[in-house]
Parts: sequence; C-alpha cells; structure tokens
Amino acid sequence: MNERHPLLSHQVDVVRKLSPHFRKITVLTGDSPSEIMPSNVEVLNMNWALGSPFRNSSRYLAALIKIFVRDKPDVVFSHMTEVQSLLAIPFTSSLRVPHYLWYAHKHKSSALRICQRFVTSIITSTDGSCPYSGKGVIAIGQAIDFDQFFRLPQNRLHRTELVHIGRSDPSKRLDLILEAFTFAQLQLPGLKLTLIGSPSSFENLVKLEEIKSKYQQLISNGSVVFLDSVTRDAVPGMLQNFDLFIHAYNGSLDKSILESVTSGVPVATLNDEFRLEFGSWSGDQTASLGKELMSCLLEDPSTLVTKVKQQQESIKKSHSLDVWIERLATILAS
Repeated sequence: MNERHPLLSHQVDVVRKLSPHFRKITVLTGDSPSEIMPSNVEVLNMNWALGSPFRNSSRYLAALIKIFVRDKPDVVFSHMTEVQSLLAIPFTSSLRVPHYLWYAHKHKSSALRICQRFVTSIITSTDGSCPYSGKGVIAIGQAIDFDQFFRLPQNRLHRTELVHIGRSDPSKRLDLILEAFTFAQLQLPGLKLTLIGSPSSFENLVKLEEIKSKYQQLISNGSVVFLDSVTRDAVPGMLQNFDLFIHAYNGSLDKSILESVTSGVPVATLNDEFRLEFGSWSGDQTASLGKELMSCLLEDPSTLVTKVKQQQESIKKSHSLDVWIERLATILAS
C-alpha cells in the first residue's frame, strides 16, 4: 500500500477500485505511508520486517483477532501473500469465512501447498500462471491500468533503443537478454539496451555485478546501460523513449510486458503465457529470444503497428484493471 513502491504500488489503486463494491474494507499490509483512501477503507500497517518472523507473526495474528472479533468479515482476499494467508487459515476455516488467495507465479512454496488445501479458491491471471489447476483455481486475467499506460504505437522506421524494466534478479534472466542483444547487435550495429531495475537483495546484487563484469565492454562503449528502479508512475512516460521491450522471464504472465504493449511498445519475449495468448514475431512459439528479437526488429513498421494495436485490444478486453476488478468483486461478493 505504498504508492512509491517500484513494484507493488498498483495495490493502492486496486483497493480504491474495490471500495465501491463493499461496505467496508480492512487492509493488512507490510508497508503503508499515509495515503488518502476512501472513507470505507481502513489500512493497518504491520511494518513487516525481513528476518523477524516471531515479531511479524505476533503483530499480524493480533490484528487478525481484532478484525475478526470487531468486524466479523464476510470474505478474506489475500494478494501474493501465501505466508500471511497460511496464518489466517485457522480463523477463516474455523469461522467458515470464504478465503481467496491471488497467486500468479509458477513457484510452489511450502506455504502455498498448505494454503491450496484450505483456501476457498486460488485466483490467478492465466491458466499457466499458477502451479495448480482445476476446480479450485480461477483465472481472471491481469490488471493493466489503461488510464495510466495507454499510448498508440508509433510507426518507426528504425528500432534501435531496447529496454527491459523489472527487478535485476536471476528470475528475470538478464543473462539471456544480454546474449540475445549481443546476437542482434552483430547483425544490426547501433542497437542500444537499457536495463532499468534494482536487485531485490544483496545476494542478487552480487550476481548482477557478475553479469556486468561479463559484459563490461558493452557497458564501457555505451551499448548497454544499467539504471536503478523507478516508481511505477514514471514507467509510462519512460517507455516512450524506447522502441522495443525485451524480456526473458518465463513464469506467470508478467505485468511488465502487458504494460509495455499497452504503452504502444512492442515486446520480444520468451514468456510462454504471452506467446500463447498474443503470438510471436517469428511465428515460432519455441523460438529463441535472439530469433524473436530479430524478427521484431526487422518487422515491417506498418505491420508491427497493426499487430501491437491488436494486442492492445486483446489486453483491454481480457487484462484491463476495470475488467479485473469486476471479475474479482463478483467472486468475492458471491
């Protein structure tokens, strides 16, 4: 619930848009400066701190007891919080309060394994974005804010400025992105790649420095640039400075590439969920990132614009924030 968080600030908008659908919403969060919220929304900041499990759990359980005794909630919704959801299960199960967990990631943690047996349903973005499937899993799309991100694609004859926006963590596979970029640059000299995002831990910082050392020559000549994370509200404007978004994460359907397409910037990606729904530039669903990147760079400009517009229409229909809110509210209110 921090509007300045580089990754999770969109949750503030989610709560605001859910507020008209319910008489009262109480939010338990790990990070929340004082933001202006609707009058029927209460935000309780747990100040969740890494490395303090006993303190965190104690504060969280105390808050749950207060809420369940005082408010007797009709439904509980958890967002990517399988550990906190696990702690809530004794309350929701014993009191028979429906409990829905949003989980859009391929990782199957120990906490998620237990939650999957006790929550009412797991809600996810696409069928392939959750490690579980079947009756207990509901796919409702992603939540892309068209009011914030939408721009028409530009008809550009030359596409030389490439970008990746996201955490500089191993899961984003920056090494594959740099390999694909190097492959493309040999054939199309003059390409430039900007990688925007900070590592999420000291361990990942060390791994990032190893990648930088490997590609030091490209960094020195200005072909590759690394920048720190930016706030989410800066992303739409920043994307307009680039011609193509390159992406290698292959877990769930990543919001960053949907936001890029919504902003009119084409995406070359290895993401299976994206390729399955939106197609690939090469026409080969199993193409390497280098082949996919080259196909996009060499695509006829007018054809590229037409395809990006088609992708935007599909995102608006199936993955817009307004559609997501309506689908989620219907499930919770049921």
